[in-house]
Amino acid sequence: METLHVRAEYSTIELLMGVINKISKEGQEIEILDNTVYNQEQKMIFQALLEEQNGQIFEHDKLWNDLSHLNDEIEIGMKSGISDKSHDEIIAEIKAKYVH
Repeated sequence: METLHVRAEYSTIELLMGVINKISKEGQEIEILDNTVYNQEQKMIFQALLEEQNGQIFEHDKLWNDLSHLNDEIEIGMKSGISDKSHDEIIAEIKAKYVH
C-alpha cells in the first residue's frame, strides 16, 4: 500500500474525504492517518525502540497468559471469596513483574 501526505485548505479536505468515502464504499482498502494519529504512532514507535534498546521486551504469549491469569484471579476473588488478595494487590504483583 502506498502513502500520500496531503496539506490543504479545510474545504479541499472535505472534497477529498468525499472521494475517499466513495472509494471505500466501493470496497477499496484505504486508511486515513491524520496528524494526531500519525504523531501518536510515531511516539509509540520511538518508545518501543527505546524499550527494546534498554532490554524491556516481553514475549507476547507470556504477557497475555499473565494478563489472563490476572483476570481469572480477580474473578475468583470477587465471586467466591477464596482469594484473599485484593484487586490492587494482584495488579501490583503484575506491575512489579513487568515495570522496571
